[in-house]
Amino acid sequence: MKLRDAFGAGLISVFAVAGLVSPVYAAQAATLRVDKCSVHVNIPHPHARQTETLAVTSTAAGTTVQVTIRYKTVTHVWKFKTPKSTKTTYQFGVGNPTRNYRVTLSGTVIAVPKGYKTGSTCSTSFVPA
Repeated sequence: MKLRDAFGAGLISVFAVAGLVSPVYAAQAATLRVDKCSVHVNIPHPHARQTETLAVTSTAAGTTVQVTIRYKTVTHVWKFKTPKSTKTTYQFGVGNPTRNYRVTLSGTVIAVPKGYKTGSTCSTSFVPA
């Protein structure tokens, strides 16, 4: 009978410890900081074949932001990793886009340094003249 009581007490102890461990992991996940992003273009109304500069900024250095640019008939996807300054730029030719059709650039944080979480989004647009 004493062996049975000891076994039961051992199970209760194991479950009690397991119950204490789970909230610790949940608290760590809840304390992850959001790594925000922003994307900007320097020319709001570029003309055909003009060079546009895209600026990508994040909260933390070493963040990877995936930017999708959607024209009327074509889509491009680029990935940028921010340096220590948390801002990077990229120049691209706008090509010969449809005039007055809004071109959207959408960013998503897809990789982050330790202590941050992914998933933040950002966007901007330009309208070719």
